[in-house]
Amino acid sequence: MAVKVYRDPIPGKPFGFMVQLGDVRRMAKAVHVELTDDVAHGVVTHNLPTQQHVASQQLDERQLQIGLDVIDAIEASLRLAGESPA
Repeated sequence: MAVKVYRDPIPGKPFGFMVQLGDVRRMAKAVHVELTDDVAHGVVTHNLPTQQHVASQQLDERQLQIGLDVIDAIEASLRLAGESPA
């Protein structure tokens, strides 16, 4: 599990955070819990740059790096969630 907090991640927002929970699908399956779609990918974010911010080139270099890091974390969690246990 990883938690990252950013100061001024996007214009007009004082802070943002990302919580990367890891392979929540596998964890939920192990304890027989059904997941909702909003947590199935294992990453929860608040006030962080999105793919839309990146695509529209609204960000400075630091904000762009935060956005890309968040996108990478979400994509990694989606890949992990899609893998079946060996």
